[in-house]
Amino acid sequence: MFELSGNGEIVMSSEAKALVEAIIKGEVSDEVAYKYGMQMLHLASSEIRELDSKKCTGLSKAEGRIILDNLEHGRHIAKMTESIFIQYPIISQSAKGLYSALSYSYGTFAPAILMSSSDLPRKDESTSTYFIFNPISKLIKIGRTNDIKRRITALQCGIGIPLDILLLVSGDREKECHQKFSEFRTHGEWFDDKDGRIRAYIKSEKSKASA
Repeated sequence: MFELSGNGEIVMSSEAKALVEAIIKGEVSDEVAYKYGMQMLHLASSEIRELDSKKCTGLSKAEGRIILDNLEHGRHIAKMTESIFIQYPIISQSAKGLYSALSYSYGTFAPAILMSSSDLPRKDESTSTYFIFNPISKLIKIGRTNDIKRRITALQCGIGIPLDILLLVSGDREKECHQKFSEFRTHGEWFDDKDGRIRAYIKSEKSKASA
């Protein structure tokens, strides 16, 4: 129905805009409305699904902000869904309830995260660049970290599902990889490997490492 640009803004084709306008006016069938409405609710709810406070303790501010960014992203989608599907009460009210749940989660985690003092990496940690896969969205995240275990914990806590580590290489190559695959960026550090080029790169890097 829509895509997200690199800075997180909503991008829609002319066909999608026409569909949204029709939904707002209540001109599409319930079947069509529920199809797209449920897709948007699923996307928004993925930010808090299985969110577990016990797994989110001891995170640094940087890692905690990942969780807050995910929750804020979900709130934005939920609020937008509520407005678009105002003529379809089941979807609109579900989105309203989801927005409240996301806001509650945000309010619960924000104080602890913002007051966290563990913001700096340990001196014995070195930077690595990682490629991880979200099995639900089918997107690949390219980022850097000084502690892959803590970063994965933060991401899984914020997203709510197990993530697969596709590649971990030494050194800070985040910017280089972001530029290399910029055409596949959907939002933030997430990329859609539409033609397999990212996985081909991962395979190549693994071959170099094992040579």
